[in-house]
Amino acid sequence: MSEEFVRERLFRPFQTTKPSGMGIGAYETAQYVRQLGGSIDANSRPGAGTRIKIILPLHGENSAPTPARARRGVIECR
Repeated sequence: MSEEFVRERLFRPFQTTKPSGMGIGAYETAQYVRQLGGSIDANSRPGAGTRIKIILPLHGENSAPTPARARRGVIECR
């Protein structure tokens, strides 16, 4: 995905670079992660792959996640 697509369109509904599909999955995921008090970030290079970083607060934490109190998950797609 281009830098412009990631920045401007990736986490918006009905945006896709594919010939088929709805373009709703990344939007729904981002909404859910934010509802849980977390954050989501994408880094992509065309032809090289995409890295999505999701940070979620620990169970029972009421404040925004920080690196010291967060579970980290990295999903790499190529």
